[in-house]
Order: sequence, then C-alpha cells, then structure tokens
Amino acid sequence: IAGLFALVPAAVALAEIRLTPGYGAALTLFTLMLIVAADTGAFFAGRQFGHVPLAPQVSPGKTWEGVIGGLVFSGLVAWGGAAWFGVAPLQMVSVGLVTAAFSVVGDLTESMLKRYAGVKDSGSIFPGHGGVLDRIDSVTAGAPLLLLGLLQIEALS
Repeated sequence: IAGLFALVPAAVALAEIRLTPGYGAALTLFTLMLIVAADTGAFFAGRQFGHVPLAPQVSPGKTWEGVIGGLVFSGLVAWGGAAWFGVAPLQMVSVGLVTAAFSVVGDLTESMLKRYAGVKDSGSIFPGHGGVLDRIDSVTAGAPLLLLGLLQIEALS
C-alpha cells in the first residue's frame, strides 16, 4: 500500500511531464538528470566530506554534507535547464532545489520502510548505491514536486 502512495503520484507526474507538447522528452530527461544529480552529488560529497549524520537511526550513511553536495549538483543541472528551456535561472534553480530536497525525503522514507520491514538493502544492481528501489525512491518523491514547480513557473506551456 505504501508503494501505491509513492508510485502513483510519481507515475502521473512523469506522464504529465512527458506529454508536454514540444518539450516532453527533454523535460523527462531533465527530471531524471536533476534527481540523479542530487543522488550522485550527495554520494560523492558525503563520501568525501561527510561527518555530520543526517538521520542516523534511519540511514546512518547519509550526512548533511552529502545533502549539500546533492543540492549543489542539482542546482547546477537546474541552471543548465533554465537555459535549455528558456526559463528564468532563479525560478528553475528554486524549483530544482525544492525537487532535490524532496528527493532526499523520498530516500529517507524508503530507508525507513526498509528498516521497518527488516530489509538491509534493496539489492546490489548498483554497487555502492543499493538496489533498484534506491534509484526509484528519489524519483517518487521528486517528480511530483518538480511537476508542480514547472507548472508554477509556467515552464510546461
């Protein structure tokens, strides 16, 4: 049941983004790039600089430094997206940062659900990054927020 509450809004958001006339494929790629940038930036910044735990009871490996790295990477991707889609940089970066922040919430939520279910890891398909669920959790939280943000700044018109 928890999966439905996460997957359905994400699927609807991704479908809406993909069906945007003229820019659908590019916006879908941008969505994934933005969220992957948050995950990748968090991974490398946390690994290199991470000292302050973000939520040690939920996900002991995540750090505040990692979150900052993820936000920086996502901010850079969003800046590029502003030029790509002809949107004001401040607006797109703001939407990108909110999306990245919510992707962290999705990641922590999935970690909490794994702990509740007694599952140590979601798999080993992506060495060092967990399993398939660890790739999807950020998208499930971030995509709906990105859609709302893009609608707010009228980037989907």
